Amino acid sequence: MKKVKEMGLTPYLYNLEPGGSNRPKKFKTLDLQGKAFNWISKYPSYFQFQKDHVLLTKRMIELVHEEQSLKDSLESVFVQRLAKLFMLSLNNCLNAMKINEIKNSLGFPDDYLIQIVAKYPDLFRIRNESGRRSSTVVELMK
Repeated sequence: MKKVKEMGLTPYLYNLEPGGSNRPKKFKTLDLQGKAFNWISKYPSYFQFQKDHVLLTKRMIELVHEEQSLKDSLESVFVQRLAKLFMLSLNNCLNAMKINEIKNSLGFPDDYLIQIVAKYPDLFRIRNESGRRSSTVVELMK
């Protein structure tokens, strides 16, 4: 523990058990280990229990609606960014796996292929000639 603090690392993000690795634990902040009921009960401001099911609270529903409205308002910006990215390429096309690597830097949503590319078939086209996922290419039509 002392070593971790000396290195300037946050101790609760690392496995400090004997023989454990020093890699950060995935989802440590959400604590996705264990049963769903236990996890949901840790967040009462977002979930409320009914007899047989779980509902989102009004606060959480508002957050979901706010997130969706932000995505909708930024959609045209995402389309422009993606089109500019293709214009920088040689043939106006890029491998989808390469776009996935930089999508967070460009601010694209995780499901940009569905939310942006598939929504604008007049601007973008998805090709996959070999059938392998790694060979999927997204192309600018204009």
